[in-house]
Amino acid sequence: MKDWNSSMNIQLVKKNNVDQDMLSYEKNLRQHKLKTAGMVVAVIAIIGLCLYGIKISLDHRSYTTCEVVRSFDRSDTITTKYTEFLSYVIKYSKDGISCVDSENNLVWSQTYNMQDPVINVCQDSLAIADRNGTDVIIFNQTGMQGQVQTLLPIRQISVSQQGVLAVLLEDGDTSRVNLYAKDGSQIVESKFELSETGYPLRIALSADATKLAVSFLQVQNGSISSCVAFYNFDSVGENYEDHLVASKILQGTVMPDVQYTDSTHCFFAGAGELLFFEGTQIPEETADVTIEQ
Repeated sequence: MKDWNSSMNIQLVKKNNVDQDMLSYEKNLRQHKLKTAGMVVAVIAIIGLCLYGIKISLDHRSYTTCEVVRSFDRSDTITTKYTEFLSYVIKYSKDGISCVDSENNLVWSQTYNMQDPVINVCQDSLAIADRNGTDVIIFNQTGMQGQVQTLLPIRQISVSQQGVLAVLLEDGDTSRVNLYAKDGSQIVESKFELSETGYPLRIALSADATKLAVSFLQVQNGSISSCVAFYNFDSVGENYEDHLVASKILQGTVMPDVQYTDSTHCFFAGAGELLFFEGTQIPEETADVTIEQ
């Protein structure tokens, strides 16, 4: 009996030792996993902070010097103008337009006869029109995509990413804004009575061609004001009179410029004021910035 009790005690001691060893192992394993997870989280956080710091640095960087990497002699006339288009350079004048790459190699060109060519770019679409004329040509990075001919004198143009074109036309005491497809067919027709809306200073078509922003100049009793307005040509705009979905009157100021930066963001630039709007269907004002200079 004594031997049996001794044997049982030895077995209990061994079992307790095994249990203690297992508990110690599991504890060490948990600590190791927690330590590893903590290190991973710390590394991810450090990488995230570094990337955020790099982004902030890039967003707010300033340049004090520049280096000329290549240059080319001009072979065009002094009246030739230039603009940026994707990774290319656009040259245009009264006689034609051409697209060249960074090595000055010709990508495409098109001849025309315009007295006062004006150009508008939206991502990978470009349009050029004869101001006070009736011709507009639409391009992308491969060349001409379509041509539009209007019946009234052209004042301004704005092109969308897909090549849909908005044209501001002069018609006596009435201004018209028509939308055209690349094939020249008219999609939308709208008109503004100057006595009611004022004179449209600038138009801007959203990148997806669903919204049009217009800056109107109004003069009443010797004082000026501006009206910034948004028109929606999608299904949402059908529920509003004349597709007008949003507007704002600004007393004593002029807003001579408006631009859509993409399909949802737009800004108006005025004399000492910037207005920012955002919205997929009905734009809403997000900021009103006063500029003292």
